Amino acid sequence: MSGSDRLPPQRDLVDGAWIDPPLDGVALVHPDTGAELARSATSTVESVDAAIAAAARDHADGAWADRSLDERAALLLALADRLEALTEDFASVDAIDSGVPISVTAMFAGALSGIVRDAVSHARAALGERMLPSPAGDAHLLRVPWGPAVVLMPFNAPAFTAVKKTAYALAAGCPVLLKPSPHAPHAANLLATAIAATIEEHAAPSGLFQLLHGDARVGERLAADDRVRCLAFTGSRAGGRAVAGAAAAGLKALQLECGSNNPAIVRADADVHATAASLVSGF
Repeated sequence: MSGSDRLPPQRDLVDGAWIDPPLDGVALVHPDTGAELARSATSTVESVDAAIAAAARDHADGAWADRSLDERAALLLALADRLEALTEDFASVDAIDSGVPISVTAMFAGALSGIVRDAVSHARAALGERMLPSPAGDAHLLRVPWGPAVVLMPFNAPAFTAVKKTAYALAAGCPVLLKPSPHAPHAANLLATAIAATIEEHAAPSGLFQLLHGDARVGERLAADDRVRCLAFTGSRAGGRAVAGAAAAGLKALQLECGSNNPAIVRADADVHATAASLVSGF
């Protein structure tokens, strides 16, 4: 595995423009050698506010929310094709960022395009108009986009988490603001490059997808802003608690996937050696 030459630059994507944020965060080291490869980026307050404003503007204008499901699907399926061509790149950067063996990150990377296609399938099945019969007359059930969605990524399985949560939010009609963990920022930058190219190709709104960087302070600013309407967080229990606290005043919709001990139930008749090997592999 090579080092920094395989890592994409850390850049913010704000309202369609690439911005070089300060590289003043944590040290990013090679998992094999411990050599420092870079420092993590930190978005400025101005970039964070501009990104939220762009997402809120495009949502209020209906620039993405009012597009048909077929139009959303076309963009996402084109993105899936792009991700398929980047499988090796995602596997490499995830292995370097997280220290997970590349055989495992390659398995996750190989599933990314399928995740996006699954999001399209689920959207087609769930988002259509339905009629609900009632004695007082039929009711129309419509599922409408909530608004700007923030995705806060973990350091482990960063590509998988970013792609899945972003794809489902975009399919639902929500503009996305993505912030990776400062310990694993590079998969998000690969994804942002692919999405930016797809947005341009499909003449989609510039605030549809944006990328920001930083630590808990940036995450808290995103979570607390009243223009953000929903958040997906994957990380520690302490981090989830902080996100929930910041979002509580605005009664935002939250999806919190917080760390635990991943308990496993092993039956008495199980093959102990095979079970132990499987658990260690899963860890």
